[in-house]
Amino acid sequence: MGVVALKMTSRLTFSSNMNYVVLDTETTGLDSPIRAVEVGFLVIDENLNVLKEIGGLANPGRPINPGATGVHGITDSMVQDAPEVSHYVKELPSSFVAIGHNVAFDLRVLASDIMWTGEVCTLALSRRWVKGTSNHKLPTLKKELTLSDTVSHSASGDCHTALELLALCLKLSG
Repeated sequence: MGVVALKMTSRLTFSSNMNYVVLDTETTGLDSPIRAVEVGFLVIDENLNVLKEIGGLANPGRPINPGATGVHGITDSMVQDAPEVSHYVKELPSSFVAIGHNVAFDLRVLASDIMWTGEVCTLALSRRWVKGTSNHKLPTLKKELTLSDTVSHSASGDCHTALELLALCLKLSG
């Protein structure tokens, strides 16, 4: 997959004839197989308007690593009766450009459930366009750039933060 919807040479732009989805996952941890325990999706238009918000807890079909629970606060008991990821992705456009912070990680987690035509990584964009921050981790950027106060390490909250960061990068790109 490639970055097909964004021109990074001088000014970042989006096309009106494409579908865009900002996405994020919270996972069982970093030990294989990595599964989503929470998913968040924002279907947006080329002007970054949210058209639809989809997401919630997802049953990963395996135990959650205690270290992961320490990060996002999601426990096995919270997801035991939750639907699988497929419940949420059926509401997504059949083809879309995936947008997220370190989007490659989330796409690996979701690869068996979604099809995407391109990807835009707000981590890469922030490294290019945002200067003077301690690092480019999403919680750091949210704090140091005074982005909206959404819940960090929640799929929905991180989607909204990534969308706001994308808007900032578009503005900074000229």
